[in-house]
Amino acid sequence: MSRSGCLLYVVLGAILSAGGCADDAEHGCTRGVYTGHVTISDKAELASYEGYTGVTGNLTITCPNCEAVEELACLTSVGGDVVVSENGALASLDLGILFHVGGSFNLHQNPSLTMVDLDRLLEIGAWVAVRDNDGLAELKANDLREIGGDVTISDNDLLETLELGATGKILGDLTIDSNAALGDLDGLWGLTSLGGALDVSYNGSLPFCEVCRLIGQLPGFAGEIASVANEADPCWTGSSLDCTLLPVDGSMLGSERR
Repeated sequence: MSRSGCLLYVVLGAILSAGGCADDAEHGCTRGVYTGHVTISDKAELASYEGYTGVTGNLTITCPNCEAVEELACLTSVGGDVVVSENGALASLDLGILFHVGGSFNLHQNPSLTMVDLDRLLEIGAWVAVRDNDGLAELKANDLREIGGDVTISDNDLLETLELGATGKILGDLTIDSNAALGDLDGLWGLTSLGGALDVSYNGSLPFCEVCRLIGQLPGFAGEIASVANEADPCWTGSSLDCTLLPVDGSMLGSERR
């Protein structure tokens, strides 16, 4: 990759080092930025985009026979939307050096997907939806700083690990709904600003006090709050959420936040 490519990382606040750029070159990341939209519907199309470091438009992956997307390992930036939808065989989504998505991020109906690694992603310009991924157990985007729209995490039955740790600001609503295995909200430890409403409901393993703890880390939050059908605990009166009942010692909560 060129020296200017490395400098671009610094300008955009990426955490990739100059050594990382050299490593990219060793792995064939030499094709630069693709101008336009990219749609991947089969393995041959996936292979044809190997080596690109960016996409100016949308990236859409709807590839029923793709089990992984290693061919996109060089990708650092997508100017538009990212859509990963209806990939029946996709088992993991590792976009570990992607740091910028200018539009929305939509992860939808990928039944075999168990792990999503977006751990260098810094910003998403619009909304985020992670929905109906029946096998998804881990979603990690620990360097994410800001999300420019609504965030919806719903109907992911096996989701146990939700890590958006450094995400300080969500500009829209936050909905965490119908994730049966989710037991805590520790992975949202960095969230301090929510621009819209909060709805945390129908997560059968999630204690209501986790919702209260999340509300407590949002100073000045004035949005609407909805929370029903989570795991009953001292923060649930039997008909409504009551955060004044939050145990002082945190005994009903998960592990301590950072």
